[in-house]
Amino acid sequence: MVASVRAVPESDFETWVSRQLKAGGDLGKQTYEGACGPCHGLTGKGLIGPPLEGNATLAQARRLIQLLENGRNAMPPVGRGWDERQLNALVAYVQEEFASGG
Repeated sequence: MVASVRAVPESDFETWVSRQLKAGGDLGKQTYEGACGPCHGLTGKGLIGPPLEGNATLAQARRLIQLLENGRNAMPPVGRGWDERQLNALVAYVQEEFASGG
């Protein structure tokens, strides 16, 4: 999977997030696909990173947020610097998709 990153000023990012939320955009899914999918697979079955299905950390939002912000073992801190909206959107998405077997 190839991805690209575009660095923009924080105000531009905030505007984009607001538009996504108003337009019914799925911030959690988009965040997962961009930040988590390359290692855990778009279906959560695992690639470089382990499968997410049945992972106990997913059931505990606070532990999942800590993992995203701080990383652990081979997982980098992909969520460091994300705002609360983005973290919560990702947590809701992965819990819905993968915590109980998707």
